[in-house]
Amino acid sequence: MTDLSTSTVVGGAVALDPTGLVLDGREEALLCASLFYFRLPRETWEARLAAVRATGYRAIDVYLPWNFHETAPGVWDFEGRRDVGAFLDLAHEAGLAVIARPGPYICSEWDGGALPAWLGLDPDLRVRQAEPRF
Repeated sequence: MTDLSTSTVVGGAVALDPTGLVLDGREEALLCASLFYFRLPRETWEARLAAVRATGYRAIDVYLPWNFHETAPGVWDFEGRRDVGAFLDLAHEAGLAVIARPGPYICSEWDGGALPAWLGLDPDLRVRQAEPRF
């Protein structure tokens, strides 16, 4: 498992002015592709990221599905194809910035919008509302 506390990111100054996005002092259109690690076999991640970069994209956006990682209350899995830290490191190595899109609700044609099914066991929990616990 990759230690997320030591993962690196593509650096650089990002600003927004009245005309748009400014990256490292230059006005640019940020080309961003969606690439979801949880839909791909881990052994394909590096090639897919390289293909995205080779087509001119400078960034990817990626959902982080809660129910993919917290498989039961307090039980987290970041091994194998769930190793999002390794995926982020590979994106960095490919020269891609990452726009991470964590839940709790992600939609993405994913069961329950990535809300863990075990949430339904709590009669006091209000799913997809202003729930103070998350």
